[in-house]
Amino acid sequence: VRDAVRDCADLWRELAAGEEAAGLPVTRPLDPGFADVVWRWARGDDLDDVLAGVEVGAGDFVRDTKQVADLLRQLREVSAGRALAGTAHNAARTIVRGVVAYTGI
Repeated sequence: VRDAVRDCADLWRELAAGEEAAGLPVTRPLDPGFADVVWRWARGDDLDDVLAGVEVGAGDFVRDTKQVADLLRQLREVSAGRALAGTAHNAARTIVRGVVAYTGI
């Protein structure tokens, strides 16, 4: 996960440089803070353990996790036929559990 976050940050730097060179507003930097929270949730940790020591309320956690799941579903769609599609599908299924699965969108 750390490697993926680092790779995403590298891509953001390239994107921001291109935006700046083109005179466009620069996209805000990545905030990898939620990555660890959702990773612990995906590996099966209890909600209380996932939220211990972080400044994320349960409602924000559910909303943000659903957004991650939606992004994973979009990645699945645009990468159909490639290994990423299966990985994204499995990841989305992994995080939509418990309180995340029981709440409406």
